[in-house]
Amino acid sequence: MERPRIVVIEHAEGRSEGIPELLNQSGARVTVVKSYLGEPFPRMLEFDGVISGGGPMGVYEICSGKYDFLAREKDFLIEAILKEKAVLGICLGHQLLASVLGGEVVMSLDSAEFGWSKITLTEAGMKDYLFKDVPTEFDVFEFHKDKVSLLPSNGINLATSPLCQIQAFRYASQPVWGVQFHPEISPEKAEKILRARRDMIESSGLDVFLVIKQGYVTDHRPRKQIFYNFINFLK
Repeated sequence: MERPRIVVIEHAEGRSEGIPELLNQSGARVTVVKSYLGEPFPRMLEFDGVISGGGPMGVYEICSGKYDFLAREKDFLIEAILKEKAVLGICLGHQLLASVLGGEVVMSLDSAEFGWSKITLTEAGMKDYLFKDVPTEFDVFEFHKDKVSLLPSNGINLATSPLCQIQAFRYASQPVWGVQFHPEISPEKAEKILRARRDMIESSGLDVFLVIKQGYVTDHRPRKQIFYNFINFLK
């Protein structure tokens, strides 16, 4: 098979950083669509899979008219799912997918996570292809206040964390996945994010430098494996 063609949807400047690099290492051909700048989405014949990345806005803000590009993306994702394209949503993308498919997304400060969190696969997650060769427990970077509060009908919960019950899901048997965490974030990228938001992090009771240090001692093979699995599924 030719190298899989992946569309990466970026919702704000720099928010897709890390994703194209990991996809290229996996042998994919990557096109980044800066949806927030009004760049058009490709035709269905022009790609094999979609990754919808993170962003600072909330799914519930689509109706405000402030983020019209998210409304266009919802239509694009619906068509991609109907055409049986492989889709992976990350953080905002995860929430957007859940909303598109009929689930619910809310802001929940009790479920907010900033820094490195321990993810635990459910029984279904341990059997799912996206988490093939990924340990039952692994650490990844999180930065969110919103969460998927209700899975869509036929949604399968694949992973949890102590603060957020739905950390990953799959839609029925289709190649459509969402993950609340950020498997693309390296310890270096995490450090930049955490230093830039030090006041907010420390106001939540965390020591920002301990959180930064955790990223450098974390095993990063599991997060990378998730991207390898997504690409290998297409191959």
